[in-house]
Amino acid sequence: MRVNECRHRGAALAVHFAEGDVSTLEAARAHVESCAACREYVADLSALQGTLEAWADEPPPATLRARVLARAAAAPRQAPKPSPAPDALPLFTLVPVMAALVAAIRVLAGGLSSWASGPGSETLLLDLIGPTPVAALFLLALGGLATLALAPALFLESRGPRRTLGAQS
Repeated sequence: MRVNECRHRGAALAVHFAEGDVSTLEAARAHVESCAACREYVADLSALQGTLEAWADEPPPATLRARVLARAAAAPRQAPKPSPAPDALPLFTLVPVMAALVAAIRVLAGGLSSWASGPGSETLLLDLIGPTPVAALFLLALGGLATLALAPALFLESRGPRRTLGAQS
């Protein structure tokens, strides 16, 4: 049996790196003693760690710095491309939307004022601030609810395609 087939392979890692509390480490050691695959894995990890610890650092060649600087100096330099000025055209598309919003506020305010002047209507908010601000608040609340409804879709779209290690490029 290979260590990948053992469902307790984390025990081998815990024993090798001596990680975890005392009771967990004792349970891991007991498992490693009873599992041949985990014992082999701990032995492989120990051999690898010994090899890495014995590795002697080698100094870079004396000419490396000069070669890197010469290559950097010889490389053609390109000035960064200036970013284009933002286009104001999308802002002009908001003008009809704003005009429609103002018209909707006026129509709604007219409806509210005629409703408020009817018999038996006692609306404190209309009496306090008037029909136009109430209409604006109502449309603002509708816009807020619409924004909340669209927020998950807009958030997911703004993240773009996800790249994972297994994805084909």
